[in-house]
Amino acid sequence: MFGVTLEESLEVANVAGLPAIVFRCIEYLEKMKADQEEGIYRLSGSSAVIKNLKDKFNAGKQFLVYSHNNGLTS
Repeated sequence: MFGVTLEESLEVANVAGLPAIVFRCIEYLEKMKADQEEGIYRLSGSSAVIKNLKDKFNAGKQFLVYSHNNGLTS
């Protein structure tokens, strides 16, 4: 998923015509009502959480993205 072109990622996994990673990010932002938040892109995420997510996407694992505790869950 990561380190490949968007076209290649579509061949691997797509949801609603979008690369799965893009769809899941949109899904998460919608569930968090991010359009109502100011400055949601100002802070970087945890490196460990980001690496974990990348690994799961690259392995093709299914997981829930949304949780009230930390925003991410397996």
